[in-house]
Amino acid sequence: MTETRRFPDCYIDARRRFRQAAAGRGARLTAFANERCRGPAGERLLTDVACVTPAAANRVLVLVSGVHGIEGFAGSAAQVQFLEEQGADLPPRTAVVLVHALNPFGFAHERRVNEDNVDINRNFVDHSRPPDNADYETVHAALLPPDWAGPGRRAADMALQGVLLERGER
Repeated sequence: MTETRRFPDCYIDARRRFRQAAAGRGARLTAFANERCRGPAGERLLTDVACVTPAAANRVLVLVSGVHGIEGFAGSAAQVQFLEEQGADLPPRTAVVLVHALNPFGFAHERRVNEDNVDINRNFVDHSRPPDNADYETVHAALLPPDWAGPGRRAADMALQGVLLERGER
């Protein structure tokens, strides 16, 4: 018997596999489109949510993949395997909500961050008490260059190197 290849080749493959496994499990599927950007081949980017809800469920298991986009390959494979093999072993009256590709941009572009260059697992602020960091403005432009592969990135790297030499690593 040959082992089934678990890991998807790309975001599109992962999404297809997830939706197929969810449908096979009888899950209710909802898709949320990211209308602000596209994938590397111009494809639409979507976060899919599959709900498996038995009658009279009084607890919920939530499984999320792709918060750090590039990690979506492993997370998607785990979700698909769960839907195909493990879902029946849940305690009675347990619903399951699977959020697939929470950061579809990062998944599709194989990046940790979203389309705004934000690590959505790390960058959060209590807006009632925003942090005070007077030094941030000196590096803001270098941390968010106008491009990531061209002259903007080279200029940003040089600016960050200058701050490092001037102020030290800490």
